[in-house]
Amino acid sequence: MIDRYDINGYFTKVELTEDKLYSLVKSGVRQFDFTNIALGAMQVVTRAIAEGDSWERLAKTLHGALDIMPLDARGDATHQYHQRVSLIVGNRVMTHAGYTPPEALAERDRLERRGLRQLDGSGDGYIIDGHDFLVKVAATDTNDPAYHLMNLVGRPSLPDVFVVRLFTKAIASLARRTAPSREAVAAV
Repeated sequence: MIDRYDINGYFTKVELTEDKLYSLVKSGVRQFDFTNIALGAMQVVTRAIAEGDSWERLAKTLHGALDIMPLDARGDATHQYHQRVSLIVGNRVMTHAGYTPPEALAERDRLERRGLRQLDGSGDGYIIDGHDFLVKVAATDTNDPAYHLMNLVGRPSLPDVFVVRLFTKAIASLARRTAPSREAVAAV
């Protein structure tokens, strides 16, 4: 049945229990949520590539992405993600919603002190502390460390962490491309 109708799960009425129905619905909701996060991140990165020819325009594009997060019929955010999020490259706050730049830096520092769980040998890591969530992309030869800070209603899944990590890596790379060179900053 799964192959024939291209569906993700199937139980006959005889084998369907409350637990199996719960599992089927829960996995469907998780898959839907993950797909939306991944597609949204890809759309933002694509737009940032097209419009982010300077640090200021890149930051404006990223902040604009927060403004188009899903809204309900009254125009209120349907998800708390829209209200508390910040992207930080090095010690520069690129974009923020719900945090002031000093609050975002302080929250990043607090979470980093708590200790990040390493994702692999790259130095990238994350921490989930209640509703606070931080993903760090380690510095490279060409990029400063980058951070994606959020305050969420729910708890992100590990696949969500990896999507946020890839998004943050892409933004860090774009930020490096658009940031003034260290030599130019030193000359000013």
